[in-house]
Amino acid sequence: MSSDPSHRSARIANVVLVRLVSIHSQKGVRMAKRTVLIGINKYQIPGSDLNGCVNDVKNLSSALKTHYGFTDKDITTLTDA
Repeated sequence: MSSDPSHRSARIANVVLVRLVSIHSQKGVRMAKRTVLIGINKYQIPGSDLNGCVNDVKNLSSALKTHYGFTDKDITTLTDA
């Protein structure tokens, strides 16, 4: 498993998404695939800026399309970049 912190969010979301899909599949419920991904690096409060949030959104979006069948129209992204 990668130790790169920029991939941590994608790994966590993958685990959560797999679990949700598993729960709904067991009950026979078919859910629409939709997601909103938000990545904010720059904040108004001095010293509160983050690094990698916008990249996390890009990586997670790619993972959702590659591994879970999401399309561009299923994914809404909001970033400050």
